[in-house]
Amino acid sequence: YMKNNFSSVLGGSWNIYDGDHYGEIIQAEIPNPSDLIGRYYFNNGLKKDFSTYWKNGLSFSNGLYLFGDLQIRNINHVSSGIENKVYTFSFDKNYLFFNPKFGLSWQANSSSQLYASMAIANREPVRDDLVDNNALSAPKPERLYDFEAGARTTLGKNRLNVNYYLMQYRDQLVLTGDLNDVGANLRVNVPDSYRSGIEVEGIFQLARNIQWQGNLNFSRNKIREFTEVLYDYGDNFDQFNIRRETHQNTDISFSPSFIGASQFIFQTGKGVEISFISKSIGKQYLDNTGNENRVINAYFLNDLRFSWTIKPRFMNSIQLSLLAANIFDVSYSSNGYTYGYLGGATTYRQNYYYPQAGRNFLVMTSFRF
Repeated sequence: YMKNNFSSVLGGSWNIYDGDHYGEIIQAEIPNPSDLIGRYYFNNGLKKDFSTYWKNGLSFSNGLYLFGDLQIRNINHVSSGIENKVYTFSFDKNYLFFNPKFGLSWQANSSSQLYASMAIANREPVRDDLVDNNALSAPKPERLYDFEAGARTTLGKNRLNVNYYLMQYRDQLVLTGDLNDVGANLRVNVPDSYRSGIEVEGIFQLARNIQWQGNLNFSRNKIREFTEVLYDYGDNFDQFNIRRETHQNTDISFSPSFIGASQFIFQTGKGVEISFISKSIGKQYLDNTGNENRVINAYFLNDLRFSWTIKPRFMNSIQLSLLAANIFDVSYSSNGYTYGYLGGATTYRQNYYYPQAGRNFLVMTSFRF
């Protein structure tokens, strides 16, 4: 519905996921024909997700614009059977969420805009959270309070956006080192955590045929307090004890405090474009303890991309591209995990990393009709 300076949209969706989860033995070192028949685990998952939303906007002659979005979401998630680690489970969960968002923007002049918003979002535990916690109390849904404010400005072909955000979590699900009875990692709710930072994004025309695009993110990503679980097997590895250690104000895992990207684009005017692309990712922790011995090191990568666009008579365009990625052959890892345990007074820690490709090449083509 639209009339004068008011607009309103009502909508919704209904989704059903109905899927079988199963495993079959298809290969064995010393096969027994009877082992290769049938499924060694099976379960069915049924998830119904219904949501409806109502979006409203009101604009004023002085450049002020107010908006309010309301969403109601209902989820029913049912599953039971035997999981791939060969244990039985059963759950039947219902969630009802109310997710509102309110904000305003002000067009200060033809080239500048200020804005601010506040939103609440809820998210249900994922399937693994419910399956792996089956014998324990199920984790609670996560709740996020998001506050944002920023400014946008445009001057000719140049644009600059600056945004501040504060994402305050309640009951965020994180790994603590706790395991269930068959050794699966459990995500556990932590009462209080947050992400806060500044994002800067810009596009600048440096010359008639040279453009620079870039973005930066500086952030703090903290868990105010959580309890790490360590399994102690004794000095001779003949015992089994659980030790818990409390950590305060530590970094959220896999959350770098700095992310940056840059792209210089040179256009020859003859359908040829050359781009020099850079990306910088800050240090990331493998777990939530803030331990400096459990990190993914910061890395800085550079790519070079060549594109050639031609416009034949029989179609709109053909584009050929060559991407030379990681041109300086940097050795780096972008992901990993850590596992630790105690043997009496000694802490054993094992870090695992996923190394990425060195210098590599990709050829692409696209056709537009």
